[in-house]
Amino acid sequence: MGERPDEIRKRIEETREQMSETVSAIQQKVNVPARVKGRIAGVKEEMGDTLDRARGVGKGNALYALLGVLILALTVAGLVLRTRWVRSRKGEPAL
Repeated sequence: MGERPDEIRKRIEETREQMSETVSAIQQKVNVPARVKGRIAGVKEEMGDTLDRARGVGKGNALYALLGVLILALTVAGLVLRTRWVRSRKGEPAL
C-alpha cells in the first residue's frame, strides 16, 4: 500500500515503454501505404533476381542456339547442293 516514490517512477517508466511499443505496432499496422510500398520493393527485388538468373541461363543457351542454327543452315545448304547435283546429273534444270 505504501509504495516508495522510486518504485512508482519505475512502474511509470515501464508502462511508458510498453505504451510506446504498442503505439509503434499500431502505427505500423495502420500505415497501409508503407506496408504496400515495402511489399512492392520486395517483389521487385525478387523479380530482379529472377531476371538476372534467366539472363544468365539465356546467355549459356544462346551459344547452343547459335550452334543449332549453324547446323540447321549447313544441313539445308547441303540438301540444296545435293539436290542441284542430282538434278544436274539427270539433265534436269537446277533450281
